[in-house]
Amino acid sequence: MDLLKRIAVGTANWGQKYNGSQIDKEEIRDILDYCTCCGIDMLDTAEEYGSEEIVGRLANSSFDIVTKGNGNIESSLKSLERDQIYGYLWRTPVTFGGSHRMLQAEHTGLSLYDAPPEGSKWGMRPGIIQVPYSLMDRRFEHLISYWCKDQIEVHVRSIFLRGKCLEKATPQECIKFVLCNPFIDRVVMGIDSLAQLKENVEFIHKWNSMQCSDENIIDPRCWRKSDEKEIL
Repeated sequence: MDLLKRIAVGTANWGQKYNGSQIDKEEIRDILDYCTCCGIDMLDTAEEYGSEEIVGRLANSSFDIVTKGNGNIESSLKSLERDQIYGYLWRTPVTFGGSHRMLQAEHTGLSLYDAPPEGSKWGMRPGIIQVPYSLMDRRFEHLISYWCKDQIEVHVRSIFLRGKCLEKATPQECIKFVLCNPFIDRVVMGIDSLAQLKENVEFIHKWNSMQCSDENIIDPRCWRKSDEKEIL
């Protein structure tokens, strides 16, 4: 699978200053164009980001949208200028547990900050669960594979931990760590600029290009046959 298909671009700094940066609308347009060219097809937003209207105005229908809130999906849809979105995630399990499935969202689910107590029940099975996950924050690691096996789509955010991880590792090492987890469906990647996005995408492209299907190289059973031919 193309690793870029597992990337979602975070929009926390599109409508407000977040973690010391805010991207202007012209650069957002360039970012969206670049995403379309390289195959990134999901945007992650939220009511409180102040970016839903920007996403609605600038992102075309080729992008899947996931937003977060406390149940007021009609307001989000109005801001996003859409009749339906890919995912709507509740901020609190209690609110989600008492909710009903929404026709306006292909998937409904939860955005968690804390690991749920063992044996927690939410009233209905989430379609998506989004959690923080990074080199430094592995609180949910034991649950990610469990949710995946239960056919729940797993999205992870805060992969750079607002820059804290970058004090100990490179951005590429942070990205590689989360993409190496096969149980993660989507990695929400926050960016400060188009240049930063390009740098991260180039790294993923390089990683993609290393995939090999030549059995003479990847199948150890073929190595001996090759050695025997060289001897002959």
